[in-house]
Amino acid sequence: MVTLRTDFPGGNGTLLRSESDAEGETVWVIADSKAGEPQPLWFHVRIEGARGPRVRCVLANAQQCLGNVFRWKDNFLVVREGEGPWRRAGQARVETNEHLVPEMVCDIETTGGPLEVAFCFPYQQEQLNEAIAISERWKSGTIGYSRQGREITRIYNDLGDGHRSKPGVYLVARQHSGETPGSWVLDGIIRHLASLPAAQADKMCWWAVPFADPDGAAEGYYGKDQYPHDLNRSWNQPPARAEVFAIQKDLQRFGNRCTPAALIDLHAPAHHERGCYFYASRTPERLSEVTLRLAHRFIERLPERLRGEETFRYSGVMQTSAQAGESFTKYVMNRLGYPALTLECSYQGPSGSSPYTIEDYRFIGKTLADTIYELIT
Repeated sequence: MVTLRTDFPGGNGTLLRSESDAEGETVWVIADSKAGEPQPLWFHVRIEGARGPRVRCVLANAQQCLGNVFRWKDNFLVVREGEGPWRRAGQARVETNEHLVPEMVCDIETTGGPLEVAFCFPYQQEQLNEAIAISERWKSGTIGYSRQGREITRIYNDLGDGHRSKPGVYLVARQHSGETPGSWVLDGIIRHLASLPAAQADKMCWWAVPFADPDGAAEGYYGKDQYPHDLNRSWNQPPARAEVFAIQKDLQRFGNRCTPAALIDLHAPAHHERGCYFYASRTPERLSEVTLRLAHRFIERLPERLRGEETFRYSGVMQTSAQAGESFTKYVMNRLGYPALTLECSYQGPSGSSPYTIEDYRFIGKTLADTIYELIT
Protein backbone atom coordinates (compact mmCIF):
# COMPACT_ATOMS: atom_id res chain seq x y z
CA MET A 1 0.00 0.00 0.00
CA VAL A 2 1.36 3.40 -0.99
CA THR A 3 1.43 6.08 1.68
CA LEU A 4 2.62 9.66 1.57
CA ARG A 5 4.20 11.59 4.44
CA THR A 6 4.75 15.32 4.90
CA ASP A 7 5.29 15.32 8.70
CA PHE A 8 8.80 16.79 8.54
CA PRO A 9 10.24 20.31 8.10
CA GLY A 10 9.20 21.72 4.74
CA GLY A 11 6.76 18.91 3.96
CA ASN A 12 3.97 19.80 1.52
CA GLY A 13 1.70 17.67 -0.64
CA THR A 14 -1.38 15.44 -0.66
CA LEU A 15 -1.70 11.94 -2.13
CA LEU A 16 -4.83 11.65 -4.25
CA ARG A 17 -4.50 8.03 -5.36
CA SER A 18 -2.03 5.44 -6.64
CA GLU A 19 -2.09 2.62 -9.20
CA SER A 20 0.24 -0.30 -9.92
CA ASP A 21 1.19 -1.69 -13.31
CA ALA A 22 3.92 -3.91 -14.74
CA GLU A 23 6.48 -1.08 -14.68
CA GLY A 24 5.88 0.05 -11.11
CA GLU A 25 3.69 2.60 -9.37
CA THR A 26 1.89 5.78 -10.43
CA VAL A 27 1.03 8.31 -7.73
CA TRP A 28 -1.13 11.38 -8.17
CA VAL A 29 -0.26 14.24 -5.80
CA ILE A 30 -1.03 17.93 -5.46
CA ALA A 31 1.04 20.84 -4.17
CA ASP A 32 -0.94 22.13 -1.20
CA SER A 33 -1.95 25.74 -0.74
CA LYS A 34 -1.12 25.48 2.95
CA ALA A 35 -1.08 29.26 3.54
CA GLY A 36 -3.94 30.09 1.21
CA GLU A 37 -1.71 30.81 -1.79
CA PRO A 38 -3.88 31.20 -4.94
CA GLN A 39 -1.11 29.63 -7.04
CA PRO A 40 0.83 27.03 -5.02
CA LEU A 41 4.16 25.69 -6.23
CA TRP A 42 6.32 24.15 -3.49
CA PHE A 43 5.94 20.44 -2.69
CA HIS A 44 8.09 17.95 -0.80
CA VAL A 45 6.76 14.47 -0.05
CA ARG A 46 7.97 11.07 1.16
CA ILE A 47 6.44 8.18 -0.74
CA GLU A 48 6.49 4.81 1.02
CA GLY A 49 5.36 1.43 -0.23
CA ALA A 50 5.67 2.21 -3.95
CA ARG A 51 6.84 -0.68 -6.12
CA GLY A 52 9.85 -0.18 -8.40
CA PRO A 53 11.61 -0.06 -10.69
CA ARG A 54 9.70 3.06 -11.74
CA VAL A 55 7.60 5.51 -9.77
CA ARG A 56 5.58 7.85 -11.95
CA CYS A 57 4.76 11.06 -10.09
CA VAL A 58 1.81 13.03 -11.47
CA LEU A 59 1.27 16.60 -10.23
CA ALA A 60 -2.49 16.82 -10.66
CA ASN A 61 -2.79 20.55 -9.99
CA ALA A 62 0.06 21.63 -12.25
CA GLN A 63 -2.24 24.07 -14.07
CA GLN A 64 -2.93 25.90 -10.78
CA CYS A 65 0.74 26.38 -9.90
CA LEU A 66 2.60 29.64 -10.52
CA GLY A 67 3.94 29.57 -14.05
CA ASN A 68 3.06 28.46 -17.58
CA VAL A 69 1.56 24.97 -17.25
CA PHE A 70 2.95 23.78 -20.58
CA ARG A 71 6.48 24.75 -19.54
CA TRP A 72 6.50 22.07 -16.84
CA LYS A 73 8.10 19.96 -19.58
CA ASP A 74 11.31 21.96 -19.00
CA ASN A 75 11.46 21.02 -15.32
CA PHE A 76 13.52 18.44 -13.46
CA LEU A 77 12.24 17.53 -10.00
CA VAL A 78 14.65 16.44 -7.27
CA VAL A 79 14.59 13.02 -5.61
CA ARG A 80 16.44 10.89 -3.12
CA GLU A 81 16.06 7.34 -1.87
CA GLY A 82 16.11 6.85 1.88
CA GLU A 83 18.73 9.16 3.38
CA GLY A 84 20.80 9.21 0.19
CA PRO A 85 21.91 12.33 -1.70
CA TRP A 86 19.50 14.54 -3.59
CA ARG A 87 19.64 14.36 -7.38
CA ARG A 88 17.68 15.65 -10.33
CA ALA A 89 15.09 13.28 -11.72
CA GLY A 90 14.49 12.82 -15.43
CA GLN A 91 12.89 15.59 -17.44
CA ALA A 92 9.21 16.10 -16.76
CA ARG A 93 6.50 16.20 -19.40
CA VAL A 94 2.98 17.55 -19.68
CA GLU A 95 0.09 15.21 -20.41
CA THR A 96 -3.58 16.05 -20.76
CA ASN A 97 -5.85 13.69 -18.81
CA GLU A 98 -9.19 12.28 -19.90
CA HIS A 99 -10.91 15.45 -18.68
CA LEU A 100 -8.72 17.69 -20.89
CA VAL A 101 -6.79 18.98 -17.86
CA PRO A 102 -2.98 19.22 -18.24
CA GLU A 103 -0.84 17.49 -15.61
CA MET A 104 2.89 17.33 -14.98
CA VAL A 105 4.35 13.82 -15.18
CA CYS A 106 7.80 12.71 -14.04
CA ASP A 107 9.18 9.15 -14.16
CA ILE A 108 11.63 8.24 -11.39
CA GLU A 109 13.83 5.15 -11.35
CA THR A 110 13.88 3.56 -7.91
CA THR A 111 14.89 0.38 -6.11
CA GLY A 112 11.56 0.30 -4.31
CA GLY A 113 12.63 1.88 -1.00
CA PRO A 114 11.25 5.08 0.58
CA LEU A 115 11.42 7.89 -1.94
CA GLU A 116 11.45 11.64 -1.39
CA VAL A 117 10.32 13.92 -4.19
CA ALA A 118 10.49 17.72 -4.11
CA PHE A 119 10.07 20.60 -6.51
CA CYS A 120 13.64 21.74 -5.87
CA PHE A 121 16.45 20.99 -3.41
CA PRO A 122 15.06 21.44 0.14
CA TYR A 123 16.87 23.69 2.58
CA GLN A 124 16.17 23.74 6.31
CA GLN A 125 17.88 24.71 9.56
CA GLU A 126 19.97 21.53 9.37
CA GLN A 127 21.63 22.66 6.14
CA LEU A 128 22.22 26.16 7.52
CA ASN A 129 23.85 24.73 10.65
CA GLU A 130 26.22 22.69 8.50
CA ALA A 131 27.26 25.79 6.54
CA ILE A 132 27.91 28.12 9.48
CA ALA A 133 29.72 25.37 11.42
CA ILE A 134 32.54 25.40 8.85
CA SER A 135 34.08 28.50 10.40
CA GLU A 136 33.96 30.36 13.69
CA ARG A 137 33.75 33.50 11.57
CA TRP A 138 29.95 33.18 11.51
CA LYS A 139 27.91 33.99 14.58
CA SER A 140 24.15 34.06 15.04
CA GLY A 141 21.62 35.83 17.19
CA THR A 142 17.84 36.16 17.51
CA ILE A 143 16.43 39.45 16.23
CA GLY A 144 12.74 38.67 16.79
CA TYR A 145 10.03 36.05 16.74
CA SER A 146 7.52 34.89 14.15
CA ARG A 147 3.74 34.82 14.43
CA GLN A 148 3.99 31.31 15.84
CA GLY A 149 6.87 32.09 18.18
CA ARG A 150 9.77 30.74 16.14
CA GLU A 151 13.07 32.57 16.33
CA ILE A 152 14.03 34.92 13.51
CA THR A 153 17.79 34.54 13.32
CA ARG A 154 20.43 36.82 11.88
CA ILE A 155 23.89 35.45 11.11
CA TYR A 156 26.84 37.81 10.78
CA ASN A 157 30.62 38.00 10.62
CA ASP A 158 31.08 41.45 12.17
CA LEU A 159 28.77 43.76 14.13
CA GLY A 160 30.62 46.85 12.91
CA ASP A 161 31.11 49.86 15.16
CA GLY A 162 29.56 53.17 16.13
CA HIS A 163 31.70 54.98 13.53
CA ARG A 164 30.28 52.93 10.62
CA SER A 165 33.87 52.37 9.54
CA LYS A 166 33.20 49.33 7.31
CA PRO A 167 30.90 48.84 4.33
CA GLY A 168 28.12 46.36 4.96
CA VAL A 169 25.95 43.89 3.04
CA TYR A 170 22.55 42.74 4.31
CA LEU A 171 20.98 39.61 2.83
CA VAL A 172 17.47 38.22 3.25
CA ALA A 173 16.25 34.79 2.10
CA ARG A 174 12.95 32.92 2.18
CA GLN A 175 10.47 35.77 2.35
CA HIS A 176 8.56 33.37 0.13
CA SER A 177 9.31 30.28 2.16
CA GLY A 178 9.27 27.70 -0.64
CA GLU A 179 11.88 29.56 -2.72
CA THR A 180 14.79 27.37 -1.69
CA PRO A 181 17.22 28.44 -4.47
CA GLY A 182 17.75 31.65 -2.51
CA SER A 183 18.89 29.61 0.49
CA TRP A 184 21.39 27.64 -1.58
CA VAL A 185 22.81 30.88 -3.01
CA LEU A 186 23.19 32.19 0.55
CA ASP A 187 24.75 28.87 1.50
CA GLY A 188 27.39 29.48 -1.17
CA ILE A 189 28.10 32.94 0.22
CA ILE A 190 28.43 31.59 3.77
CA ARG A 191 30.83 28.85 2.71
CA HIS A 192 32.89 31.12 0.47
CA LEU A 193 33.39 33.78 3.11
CA ALA A 194 34.46 31.05 5.55
CA SER A 195 37.21 30.05 3.10
CA LEU A 196 38.64 33.55 2.58
CA PRO A 197 41.64 34.90 4.51
CA ALA A 198 40.56 37.07 7.42
CA ALA A 199 42.25 40.10 5.86
CA GLN A 200 39.81 39.93 2.94
CA ALA A 201 36.68 38.55 4.59
CA ASP A 202 36.75 41.09 7.40
CA LYS A 203 36.84 44.11 5.10
CA MET A 204 33.07 44.13 5.18
CA CYS A 205 30.22 43.46 7.57
CA TRP A 206 27.99 40.65 6.30
CA TRP A 207 24.58 40.27 7.96
CA ALA A 208 21.95 37.79 6.75
CA VAL A 209 18.47 36.60 7.74
CA PRO A 210 18.40 33.03 6.33
CA PHE A 211 14.69 32.36 7.07
CA ALA A 212 12.64 35.55 6.94
CA ASP A 213 9.49 33.41 7.30
CA PRO A 214 10.59 30.63 9.67
CA ASP A 215 7.00 29.39 10.14
CA GLY A 216 6.52 28.98 6.40
CA ALA A 217 9.88 27.29 5.86
CA ALA A 218 9.26 24.80 8.67
CA GLU A 219 5.66 24.04 7.75
CA GLY A 220 6.12 23.77 4.00
CA TYR A 221 4.29 26.87 2.81
CA TYR A 222 5.01 28.10 -0.69
CA GLY A 223 4.47 31.57 0.70
CA LYS A 224 3.92 33.78 -2.33
CA ASP A 225 0.63 35.66 -1.89
CA GLN A 226 -0.11 33.73 1.28
CA TYR A 227 -3.20 34.70 3.22
CA PRO A 228 -3.61 37.26 4.64
CA HIS A 229 -0.26 38.91 3.88
CA ASP A 230 2.63 38.09 1.55
CA LEU A 231 5.78 38.83 3.53
CA ASN A 232 7.35 40.70 0.60
CA ARG A 233 4.27 42.92 0.23
CA SER A 234 4.21 43.85 3.92
CA TRP A 235 6.99 46.44 4.19
CA ASN A 236 4.59 49.37 4.52
CA GLN A 237 4.63 51.61 7.59
CA PRO A 238 3.44 50.13 9.83
CA PRO A 239 4.32 46.67 8.46
CA ALA A 240 1.64 44.01 8.12
CA ARG A 241 3.80 41.16 9.44
CA ALA A 242 5.64 40.68 12.73
CA GLU A 243 8.58 39.17 10.87
CA VAL A 244 8.97 42.27 8.71
CA PHE A 245 8.85 44.53 11.76
CA ALA A 246 11.69 42.53 13.36
CA ILE A 247 13.84 42.79 10.22
CA GLN A 248 13.12 46.51 9.87
CA LYS A 249 14.42 47.05 13.40
CA ASP A 250 17.53 45.05 12.52
CA LEU A 251 18.07 47.15 9.40
CA GLN A 252 18.18 50.21 11.66
CA ARG A 253 20.90 48.55 13.72
CA PHE A 254 22.73 47.62 10.54
CA GLY A 255 22.66 51.21 9.27
CA ASN A 256 24.01 52.46 12.60
CA ARG A 257 26.94 50.02 12.67
CA CYS A 258 28.27 50.08 9.09
CA THR A 259 27.93 51.93 5.79
CA PRO A 260 25.25 50.05 3.81
CA ALA A 261 26.71 49.12 0.43
CA ALA A 262 24.21 46.54 -0.86
CA LEU A 263 21.04 44.98 0.51
CA ILE A 264 19.93 41.91 -1.42
CA ASP A 265 16.72 39.89 -1.23
CA LEU A 266 17.18 36.30 -2.44
CA HIS A 267 14.21 34.81 -4.30
CA ALA A 268 13.16 32.36 -7.01
CA PRO A 269 10.70 33.11 -9.85
CA ALA A 270 7.87 31.08 -11.41
CA HIS A 271 8.69 27.49 -12.39
CA HIS A 272 9.05 28.24 -16.11
CA GLU A 273 11.63 31.03 -15.75
CA ARG A 274 15.29 30.29 -16.39
CA GLY A 275 18.70 31.36 -15.17
CA CYS A 276 19.09 34.22 -12.69
CA TYR A 277 18.58 37.94 -12.90
CA PHE A 278 18.36 41.01 -10.70
CA TYR A 279 15.09 42.80 -10.10
CA ALA A 280 14.93 46.34 -8.70
CA SER A 281 13.50 49.83 -8.89
CA ARG A 282 14.41 52.64 -11.31
CA THR A 283 14.21 55.19 -8.51
CA PRO A 284 15.94 56.89 -6.89
CA GLU A 285 18.28 57.13 -9.88
CA ARG A 286 21.53 57.46 -7.89
CA LEU A 287 20.82 54.15 -6.15
CA SER A 288 19.57 52.46 -9.31
CA GLU A 289 22.92 53.21 -10.94
CA VAL A 290 24.68 51.34 -8.12
CA THR A 291 22.45 48.28 -8.36
CA LEU A 292 22.64 48.19 -12.16
CA ARG A 293 26.44 48.25 -12.05
CA LEU A 294 26.43 45.37 -9.56
CA ALA A 295 23.99 43.37 -11.68
CA HIS A 296 25.99 43.76 -14.89
CA ARG A 297 29.31 42.91 -13.25
CA PHE A 298 27.81 39.85 -11.57
CA ILE A 299 26.55 38.46 -14.86
CA GLU A 300 29.92 39.16 -16.50
CA ARG A 301 31.63 37.13 -13.79
CA LEU A 302 29.15 34.25 -13.97
CA PRO A 303 30.10 31.41 -16.36
CA GLU A 304 27.93 31.40 -19.44
CA ARG A 305 26.53 27.94 -18.64
CA LEU A 306 24.89 29.39 -15.49
CA ARG A 307 23.51 32.58 -16.98
CA GLY A 308 19.99 33.32 -18.07
CA GLU A 309 18.76 35.56 -20.84
CA GLU A 310 18.32 38.63 -18.63
CA THR A 311 20.64 40.64 -16.42
CA PHE A 312 18.32 43.16 -14.86
CA ARG A 313 14.56 43.55 -14.73
CA TYR A 314 12.97 46.73 -13.42
CA SER A 315 10.15 46.39 -10.92
CA GLY A 316 6.79 47.35 -12.35
CA VAL A 317 7.50 45.78 -15.75
CA MET A 318 5.13 42.91 -15.07
CA GLN A 319 2.54 42.00 -12.47
CA THR A 320 4.02 39.15 -10.46
CA SER A 321 1.84 39.15 -7.36
CA ALA A 322 -1.84 38.94 -6.54
CA GLN A 323 -1.24 41.20 -3.53
CA ALA A 324 -0.33 44.87 -3.43
CA GLY A 325 2.05 46.41 -0.92
CA GLU A 326 5.55 47.67 -0.41
CA SER A 327 8.42 45.22 -1.01
CA PHE A 328 11.77 44.88 0.74
CA THR A 329 13.67 46.60 -2.08
CA LYS A 330 11.25 49.52 -2.34
CA TYR A 331 11.29 50.00 1.43
CA VAL A 332 15.09 50.00 1.56
CA MET A 333 15.58 52.21 -1.52
CA ASN A 334 12.82 54.74 -0.91
CA ARG A 335 12.59 54.91 2.87
CA LEU A 336 16.12 54.09 4.04
CA GLY A 337 18.04 55.39 1.03
CA TYR A 338 20.29 52.34 0.62
CA PRO A 339 21.01 50.44 -2.63
CA ALA A 340 18.84 47.32 -2.71
CA LEU A 341 17.84 44.72 -5.24
CA THR A 342 16.36 41.26 -5.57
CA LEU A 343 18.23 38.30 -7.04
CA GLU A 344 15.84 35.88 -8.71
CA CYS A 345 17.55 32.51 -9.12
CA SER A 346 15.46 29.88 -10.87
CA TYR A 347 14.50 26.44 -9.64
CA GLN A 348 15.86 24.85 -12.79
CA GLY A 349 18.69 26.51 -14.68
CA PRO A 350 19.51 28.67 -17.69
CA SER A 351 17.88 26.28 -20.18
CA GLY A 352 15.39 23.45 -20.34
CA SER A 353 18.16 20.83 -20.55
CA SER A 354 20.74 21.89 -17.94
CA PRO A 355 19.19 22.25 -14.47
CA TYR A 356 21.16 23.75 -11.62
CA THR A 357 22.86 21.47 -9.10
CA ILE A 358 23.42 22.36 -5.45
CA GLU A 359 27.02 23.21 -6.31
CA ASP A 360 25.82 25.50 -9.10
CA TYR A 361 23.69 27.46 -6.63
CA ARG A 362 26.62 27.71 -4.26
CA PHE A 363 28.87 28.92 -7.07
CA ILE A 364 26.34 31.63 -7.91
CA GLY A 365 26.56 32.73 -4.26
CA LYS A 366 30.35 32.72 -4.39
CA THR A 367 30.29 34.81 -7.57
CA LEU A 368 27.92 37.29 -5.98
CA ALA A 369 30.18 37.67 -2.94
CA ASP A 370 33.29 38.13 -5.10
CA THR A 371 31.49 40.72 -7.23
CA ILE A 372 30.52 42.72 -4.16
CA TYR A 373 34.07 42.63 -2.82
CA GLU A 374 35.40 43.79 -6.19
CA LEU A 375 33.04 46.74 -6.50
CA ILE A 376 32.82 47.88 -2.90
CA THR A 377 36.14 47.29 -1.14
